[in-house]
Amino acid sequence: MAQIIIIEPNQSLQELISLNLKTYLSSEIIPRDNAKEAIALLNILPSIDLIITTYQVGSENTAKNLHSYLKQNPSETQMVILGGPNSPKHIQDMPQELSSYFYVPSTKDWEKVITHCGNLLGHSTDVMNKKSHPDFVSIPIDYFLHLNTTCCDTFLRIKKGPNKFQFIKRIHAGDNYNKEMIYKYKDQGLKNFFIPKQDQQNFTNYVSDFLVNKLSESSPFPSDGGKINAEDIPNQYFEQLDVNFHVALNEIKTLGFTSATIQLTDSIIENMMVSINQSSKMSTLLRKVLNSKSRYLYQHAHLTLIVATEILVALGKNTPHNIELLSYACFFKDIALGDRPELAKISTVEQLKESNLSSDDWGLIMNHAKDGADIIRHHDEAPLSIDQLILTHHGSPDGRGFFDKADNNLKEFNLIQNLFILCNDFVVELLLFKEKGGKPQPIIQILKDRYGNEKTSEILALMEKILKTRSSKN
Repeated sequence: MAQIIIIEPNQSLQELISLNLKTYLSSEIIPRDNAKEAIALLNILPSIDLIITTYQVGSENTAKNLHSYLKQNPSETQMVILGGPNSPKHIQDMPQELSSYFYVPSTKDWEKVITHCGNLLGHSTDVMNKKSHPDFVSIPIDYFLHLNTTCCDTFLRIKKGPNKFQFIKRIHAGDNYNKEMIYKYKDQGLKNFFIPKQDQQNFTNYVSDFLVNKLSESSPFPSDGGKINAEDIPNQYFEQLDVNFHVALNEIKTLGFTSATIQLTDSIIENMMVSINQSSKMSTLLRKVLNSKSRYLYQHAHLTLIVATEILVALGKNTPHNIELLSYACFFKDIALGDRPELAKISTVEQLKESNLSSDDWGLIMNHAKDGADIIRHHDEAPLSIDQLILTHHGSPDGRGFFDKADNNLKEFNLIQNLFILCNDFVVELLLFKEKGGKPQPIIQILKDRYGNEKTSEILALMEKILKTRSSKN
């Protein structure tokens, strides 16, 4: 799916163009108010496909500023310029540095904008006469590091001119390919391969089946439900869980909930639960996940589930429903930050204020709990009330921002919500210590200072007791 930034102060025109870009080009539209905001986003997402901008917003030389940025930061991002109150009346009147861009002087000609954008993105020239789809769709190159073959032909995209691309077949359907070739392209900065649009669903199903089978093959747990020593779980198992976890997050954000993405998600959640139910020693399992060669979002999800399950057992609340609820919450809580895992390390307003992040990053963090809840609501098979658990996992009732001690919102939450908030933050602090090292921090005391009240005291006391018991046994 192409990503398009649109800058147009005329709200009606912006909505008209955005609607038709979605309808005819199946694109993701990202509105921005000016060049400054657009450039801030480009610094985060340099792979934006296209910018549609009015010539000038207020006193800002919007098109010129964007041109300067694109010139200083070469990429494949293209630009279309729209006319406005203070813009040139004809293309020949455009400043020399902007003359190479497609220019639509009259806002009445919005159909020209859609048609030309379609051409730039590789759609058919007949885009306005029928709902068109790109001939090719991009697939992250990392996917091919985890496969041995593909179910469809795979292409490189070569830029041949300002508005022209050539697609060169690099992997034939069914062929076993050399992983060294993939690493070589990745080292050269390649981000995506391309596959035919009509093969996208088949490819997603193929990837899902392949990864589910790989995870099943790497699982050390007996099918009869018997327990094993967590020390004997091979590191390869956690690494495969990590791969599947991140592919699933990306596919859900790209395609939504399909039979393939649900199958992959279910297998990951099931394996995290099995690892807990069939491991004889939770402290060893926690250490194995913590020290595995896996990424932050997967580690945080699995570790949070381990800690939360231990507390549920101690509370006598480890019902199948509660376990399932927490398993889904651990998987989906940070899905909105899938492309920016470093932002998931922030769990308080104070940390956010000290971070010196851009306004766009602030928005991502402040809204990610709400965004995650919105995403899970589209999963028809997810447990009831899972959206509320994800919405409040930072202690904010509306999913915006973080816990406010002055409001003491935790008093309004149920036991499972409070448990999830505390376990989530416990693992954030645990991973922070692992990353920075130094003197061990009194994590339980940090949580008591942050969240302590009559509704959390029992959970914190049990958490402290369990950690001391595990520590003494080790």
